[in-house]
Amino acid sequence: MQRHLVEAGVHLLEQPENTLAAIVEAIKKVGPRNCSEIARLTGIPTETVRYKIKNQLAEKGVVISAVLNSNEIGIPAHLLNLNFTNDFRSAAPSLLEILSKIGYITYYTRVLPQGTYLAKLQIPAKFREEYDKFLRSLVNIEILKSYEVKPLAWERYLSLKPEYYDFDNKSWVVDWKRVSSSKAFLQQPDTAVKEEPEIDRPDVFILKELQLDCTRSITDIAKKLQMNPKTLRYHFAQHVQDKRLIQDYSVRWTGNSSLTERRWIMGVFLRVRDPTAEELWKAQAAFGKLPFTWFDAVAEDGSLYLAEIALPSTYYLDTMNYLYGECIAFGDKLEHQLADYACSSSFTIPYEMFDETRGWVFDNRVALEKLCTLVSSTQTAVQPE
Repeated sequence: MQRHLVEAGVHLLEQPENTLAAIVEAIKKVGPRNCSEIARLTGIPTETVRYKIKNQLAEKGVVISAVLNSNEIGIPAHLLNLNFTNDFRSAAPSLLEILSKIGYITYYTRVLPQGTYLAKLQIPAKFREEYDKFLRSLVNIEILKSYEVKPLAWERYLSLKPEYYDFDNKSWVVDWKRVSSSKAFLQQPDTAVKEEPEIDRPDVFILKELQLDCTRSITDIAKKLQMNPKTLRYHFAQHVQDKRLIQDYSVRWTGNSSLTERRWIMGVFLRVRDPTAEELWKAQAAFGKLPFTWFDAVAEDGSLYLAEIALPSTYYLDTMNYLYGECIAFGDKLEHQLADYACSSSFTIPYEMFDETRGWVFDNRVALEKLCTLVSSTQTAVQPE
């Protein structure tokens, strides 16, 4: 069953034989919630689409995630490198868990072999200076050795390329010649940040719930939040949808949920330091074509391009050879480190930091006091700056 699907004059996809592959391609275009539209695009019955999204994709090692429009929501992304002191290295995951609730951390992973942490910080620009004071205080009380914050000019989340994935066997079958010769889709998301975003508390909670499960109905979300379904539908339609608070949906391979199989999944961070405009274009193209890329970003000051890839360990050498061919001209500018996914976690939008009347909030002193209270058994709190 092969055909070209066109909407508004734009070529959407060439229908693969595999129904799950076709559904994945359609989800990348229209999201996972509109099953009737996915059915129209693929020619697969609506109930079949709904069943496969709800019951089969996760079984095949594939998850769907809502990608929030961070700039529209008013919490632009930053990369945060954290080097904990020896006394707090073992406690680092617990501290980062706390910071997800009081300090705008939405992701972290330990970087090997250094043992430092790479985190994603999503915080309003107006709090950058206050947050820097908070981090300096963590250095002063010897929780951190050092830190580095890099605001991002843009970031993008890439989806599974189903043409290289065998859903039946839950395994990759990568044709590297096809990868190298494929066209690179280069996209730089909107960089305009809403200083005073037009969102409210119901919007934030809807986004939080959709990050947990982007296929859930508004009725189910209303029941969990104990809110009027009509009120929630209004916020979803008029705010979340009309204001594009969800930028996109990513469809990612995460492997089997069992620890035995997940230990064969490798995470790799690749950096290009101080890329020229041409090098940045080449890096985006190389990683955009690679089937294993989850995420890439560029620092606001232009000093860094970062990509994160997740791949089966059996594909590591082939992938490095592919990148060698694509990025050989970068020389020493290209660096790579391993991500320790056994010491890694993602969090939803920091809804605890949103106040109905004041919007996003942050106070250095309050955050430090809360953190020091929670670690008082191992460290005496000192006054913040």
